[in-house]
Amino acid sequence: MPGREELFYYLNGLWLLIRGRSEGFQWLDLSDRGFWRSWWAIVYCLPPILLDLWGTRAVYLQGMPENTHLGNGFWSGLLFLDLLSWTAPYAILFAAMSAGGYASRFRPAVILLNWLGVPVQWMLMGISASMVVAPENIDVQASIALVLYLVSGYAHVMVMLQLMERKALPATAFVIAIAAGSMLTQYYAIDALGLSFG
Repeated sequence: MPGREELFYYLNGLWLLIRGRSEGFQWLDLSDRGFWRSWWAIVYCLPPILLDLWGTRAVYLQGMPENTHLGNGFWSGLLFLDLLSWTAPYAILFAAMSAGGYASRFRPAVILLNWLGVPVQWMLMGISASMVVAPENIDVQASIALVLYLVSGYAHVMVMLQLMERKALPATAFVIAIAAGSMLTQYYAIDALGLSFG
């Protein structure tokens, strides 16, 4: 597992890419080994993922009868949904990049997006915290989510823009593909896992 020093090395590279500086690639391991090691990013995201589960539980219970008990199936279902939402959209991204003639850049894209997921997930803890503290206040959660998702979207576009050699159309299209894949995954998986909110 990559240590914190290596993680910060990668995050520095991503920060350079977000700022439009292509030398950020020199800070990242884009090799085959780097591809497999990039999946350790999920482990670094476990704290925000667990807080998200707790926040989702709080919101879920708002619409349930008092003293409702949520068993292990609920927790395992939510955890599986989070992991599925991270990995499944890559299938749509691969299809989009292959159709656009960028299949050779799919692996580097996965490496970049996996490591980018670390700061994004920690940033999105703001939403999870609001769900835990005030699960009934949907307006506050929506306001925080809007700001953080805009920041996340900008970061994703800028990173993909560097990978696509500053070609805005494919970069934006591939970020939309990732976002659409995530939303579709959650839409169909929530009901399939029996996690519907109503």
